[in-house]
Amino acid sequence: MAETSSSLLGLLLEQQANGVAGLRLSLHSTFADPLKMVQHPYHYCGMQNRLDLALWLYQSGLAVDVLPVATVSADGVEGATRWNKTVSVTPQEAALIAGHAGAATALGHMEAGVPLAWSPQSHHRFPAPFRAEARQVVGALCSSPWFSALPGPARSSLVEGAVRDLARTRVWGMVQAGWWAQGEAQGVARPALEPSEVKALTTLLPGLVSVPPAAGDTGPAAAAAPGGGTHGVYQIQIGQPRPRRGPPVPWIGALVHRVVLPLAVSALALRCRPSPGLLLAYAAGAASSVSLPGATLILAQLLWGPSLQSL
Repeated sequence: MAETSSSLLGLLLEQQANGVAGLRLSLHSTFADPLKMVQHPYHYCGMQNRLDLALWLYQSGLAVDVLPVATVSADGVEGATRWNKTVSVTPQEAALIAGHAGAATALGHMEAGVPLAWSPQSHHRFPAPFRAEARQVVGALCSSPWFSALPGPARSSLVEGAVRDLARTRVWGMVQAGWWAQGEAQGVARPALEPSEVKALTTLLPGLVSVPPAAGDTGPAAAAAPGGGTHGVYQIQIGQPRPRRGPPVPWIGALVHRVVLPLAVSALALRCRPSPGLLLAYAAGAASSVSLPGATLILAQLLWGPSLQSL
């Protein structure tokens, strides 16, 4: 069988010359209409650079969709072999069109299903470059004598804290520090919402976001929903209620991160002389999420050395 020299375009033009409808490009109304959050929330966030809102929607479980904008079609031979191809725009591409590089990178992670909070169980869902860097950090830890002397639970907590902080820096580095949830909660905090966004979210996430009752209303809707919080004049309901543990003490976290951990790093440099890569990782903040008990264990190991193993 002789090899054909016709291109796909040439074949379509030949069919058109024989009276068959050639290649057609049909633009959808979604390509020309203003983007509405209630219809395509992630594209809206990408166009408006509302990364904080996109992150919260993603954390709430709202699926990431695509926006069909055009269809390429042809009738084929004598109209008997019709075909069509839909051209779609992803939320990441919408952000790129609008010129928001940081939002585009984050939306790309959401499209790939990368979790906001790292865990050992979700490690495989993170990008390959991050997994490679995480192996280097864990390898540097395991090669340090002081790390091997720690109890097993302390080693696990230290490794998980370092990799979790590395994920925030390397994968979700475009997320502003103030957007992350504080305390025990993982993920992002609820964002400030415009009135139009609240209205759209009541449709997208019913039961999660609601408009508050009018002033003076004493009906059942006036009661605060369990597990909810308020921002401005709009109520946002997240999760289930948790038992109160007393008021937070913010200076404890500051003491750990600004005093205890730097002292631990300095002591490591003087006592154990770890590798430069390990010191660089911790000096850069890879261990900033170590808890107070974890930091105490490190300092205890440094002060009392092998005697800690007998406890």
